[in-house]
Amino acid sequence: MPVGGPTLPADQYAAITAFILQSNGVPLAGGAAAPAAQAPPPPAAAAREPAPRGLTLEGDIQNFMPVTDAMLRNPPPGDWLMVRRNYQAWSHSPLTEVTAANVKNLKLQWVWAMHEGGWNEPTPIVHNGIIYIVHTGNIVQALDGRTGDLLWETRSVRKTAR
Repeated sequence: MPVGGPTLPADQYAAITAFILQSNGVPLAGGAAAPAAQAPPPPAAAAREPAPRGLTLEGDIQNFMPVTDAMLRNPPPGDWLMVRRNYQAWSHSPLTEVTAANVKNLKLQWVWAMHEGGWNEPTPIVHNGIIYIVHTGNIVQALDGRTGDLLWETRSVRKTAR
């Protein structure tokens, strides 16, 4: 809000409130804007669907090779096995296919939406053409780097110590 306080007439605030409520599926009596305080309460937690846990999309990584200590010390050129790529944190790829002369020809091939629900700034891990992404909510996905296809997904629940 501006420092001097609200600057819209009350009916415009009511219209904004009605729009937000209707956009979120709250029915309004007679089309009139209902104060936000009169919105129905959210469903009880017990009535909500439980979040999926465990392997939620089974898949197979063809020709999977485990990452070794030697690979971590000297990553293959096409892999990004850790944050900043290597133990020295160079954040540099040795690949040379993209140059100053051809960078203008790059085109978007696919996009992938991240799971919403909190702050998340993951570093995708790439190994043998597979992109591994960690989302909020303890979700891990494996994507085919060429096609963007989801190969597998798992969701876990954090257990708290008692």
